[in-house]
Amino acid sequence: MSFAEHVKRELISLPVKMNCCRKALLFGLLYNAQTADNGRMRVSLSLEESAVLARELLGDAANVTVREGFRAGRKIWEIEFSSKSFSAFLSKISHGQSVSDAAKFRCEECRVCFIRGIMISCATLNDPHKGYHLEVPVARVHAERATPLSDIFEECGFLPKRTERKNSSSVYFKSNAVIADILNYSGAMQSGFDMANVCIERDIRNNENRATNCMAKNISKSVDATKIQLAAINKLIETNRLERLPKELIQTARLRLENNELSLSELAKIHEPPISKSGLNHRLEKICRAADEIN
Repeated sequence: MSFAEHVKRELISLPVKMNCCRKALLFGLLYNAQTADNGRMRVSLSLEESAVLARELLGDAANVTVREGFRAGRKIWEIEFSSKSFSAFLSKISHGQSVSDAAKFRCEECRVCFIRGIMISCATLNDPHKGYHLEVPVARVHAERATPLSDIFEECGFLPKRTERKNSSSVYFKSNAVIADILNYSGAMQSGFDMANVCIERDIRNNENRATNCMAKNISKSVDATKIQLAAINKLIETNRLERLPKELIQTARLRLENNELSLSELAKIHEPPISKSGLNHRLEKICRAADEIN
């Protein structure tokens, strides 16, 4: 089962008792419905459980029919129905009314249920192990529904972005924190918790990778610096210039030659007497400058 299916099944399982909230849930479920050739409404849903829920909420008066089919190689459930109240809702939002006013929400929980219906029927959701992306597409033929959809998300405290695709106009979210908040808000508490855990695991891995890369980079720099120092010391030896340097530089040069695998901190400690890392670095810089002065 994909993460998106897990979220939708969790939302479908939640009970809704108030009639106003059941209506709001239904309007979210049917938000992408289109007018069929016979004048009735038609909507396609990706899960059988969502089709069962829509049939239940529509009731007998809607004369509901459900057909199984396939789209892009995936099974779908196509529902046809008649609903004057839903048709009136679509007409109102198409003429500029907000979702809340057009659907006549009576309580704050109505907004929650509407977003829940949207999540069940319309939302696409990435597996958080692969990335963070929640998108709600609206068919291009009904692109005017995208703006009220964006507005209702804002009413609920979430700020979506908008994008235009070939066959749809979409609102979407890319922030893992915002997506987790939407899951929790709509009632998918377990899925929100699971996503938060994935985010924590990814952050830990990313931090470990950054630390490993930083360490590898530092080691590479240290190795390169050691090669430069050894080349300078060997140049001084070959030109008989090493013994002309001050005693402390000669000591450092010979210790570097004999212990080329040691870090600066370790090399500083084996001096007699021990010196600081910055003092050692200063000596090595003098040695390299002395080698650079040789024609």
